[in-house]
Amino acid sequence: MGGALRTTWIQKAALLVFGLFLTLVALEGLLRLGGFMLDMAQSRANRASFSGNEFRILCVGESTTALGGENSYPFQLQEILQKRHPELQVKTINKGMVSKTSQDILEQFDKNLKEYKPQLVIGMIGINEIDHVRKHNVYLMRAHAFFRQFRVYKLFALLSAHIREKIHPAPLPRILEGGGPEYAGEIEALQGSIVAAEERKTAELAALKAAGASDEAVALVTGKLDAFQALCLVKMAVYYRNRGDNTRATEFFLLATQKNPSEPVIYVEWGQMFRDAKMFVEATTMYRRALDVQPANFMAGFELAGILGELGKIEEARSLFLVAAQYNVDDIWLYHKVGIWLKDHGFFEDAEKVFLKGIEKERNAAFYEQLMIVNQKMGRTKEAKKYADLYVDRNREFFFYPLETVENYNKIVMMSMKAGARVVAMQYPLKDLAPLKDILGTDKGIVFVENKKNFQTGGNYWEYFSDNFAIDFGHCTRKGNALIAENLADAIDREILKKK
Repeated sequence: MGGALRTTWIQKAALLVFGLFLTLVALEGLLRLGGFMLDMAQSRANRASFSGNEFRILCVGESTTALGGENSYPFQLQEILQKRHPELQVKTINKGMVSKTSQDILEQFDKNLKEYKPQLVIGMIGINEIDHVRKHNVYLMRAHAFFRQFRVYKLFALLSAHIREKIHPAPLPRILEGGGPEYAGEIEALQGSIVAAEERKTAELAALKAAGASDEAVALVTGKLDAFQALCLVKMAVYYRNRGDNTRATEFFLLATQKNPSEPVIYVEWGQMFRDAKMFVEATTMYRRALDVQPANFMAGFELAGILGELGKIEEARSLFLVAAQYNVDDIWLYHKVGIWLKDHGFFEDAEKVFLKGIEKERNAAFYEQLMIVNQKMGRTKEAKKYADLYVDRNREFFFYPLETVENYNKIVMMSMKAGARVVAMQYPLKDLAPLKDILGTDKGIVFVENKKNFQTGGNYWEYFSDNFAIDFGHCTRKGNALIAENLADAIDREILKKK
């Protein structure tokens, strides 16, 4: 009797678990079907008035871009620009993706570029990779990476967040009261600078000759102006390289070497062209040439080490990475990348040293996260816990972009530029613009848009946001999205449309 009763309870438990499993599978299917229908509806809206002569704006991001319909910022932006510019046929294409990451956005981006052929791309990207809970433990990170592909998991995570918010509301931000150049123009300016430098060199050399100046004085003037021209030529080469015209880029790289063969920047940028083309032998040659003229060139060592690693020369790559990491550079993400490579290849103590050096430059949460991981790998539980706590504290205090976001966002920018589209990189509400500029750089002609001052206009938080899923901001109401759209329209008018 006892055995039969036990079997009955086991069977009941098994049926209960199986029934729960089937319910979750059915719910997952319904959520995916709903997502598919939302994507289809969004695609129809995007195509509703599509024509070849529109001023097309492709908006990419996560749910903060996708949701809202006529209340979303892309829709309101279209209305504002159309009113301001009745001579244009303004069309915004909303390709925001709910519960997706920058990797998902990147995977769809080439298709979106080819389908919609935008003149302008607006990105507000990265928030779904910035989670203040899941990265506290490396094992939770791995579990989250597996489960987050399921819609059911995301649904329960959202419901859990809302319940926690009701029970223990997160402190809301205080909303205060009160208050790249055009590419064609850049090329013309560089050409003008080269001509002006040549004319100046001719005039100064003539004056020196008339004055009977020494050979050293002549060489000094010649070298200074040739070096300036070489850097202008490198910028022109990079311009064409970034647009996939490697033939023109090579012409300018060669001209730059004729002007100043000892300038390492020439070979670093030229090497990047070959690396992008998967021509690793030629890329290696260029990076080695850069190191020949400047042995302490961090970027040359970093890029060369990366290629050697891809070619399976792990020990040589490790040595180069460690040498490169000794140099004092301003770009903290380079320390982060070096440390990640060393960690991924099992050099945990080396990785720890590099991450600690990065912290000397800036106490960024990304370094604490990686120090937590490498110490767990080495079995240092106490140290790992210390860095985990520092990571969480720092992450709450400062907004930062994980490495995957940095790489994916830069790829999206480069793909847009190669397609001939201008790029607007927009920051989330109430966040500082500086971190976004740091990861993308200010030398590509990107228009950066901050949404901080426009939200610091007084009023209740809930007038602008429907939740606070990101702790200090959330999904915008129509009023919040209107602030974003107006701010964007002003930037587009000022930096793009009025310069045409």
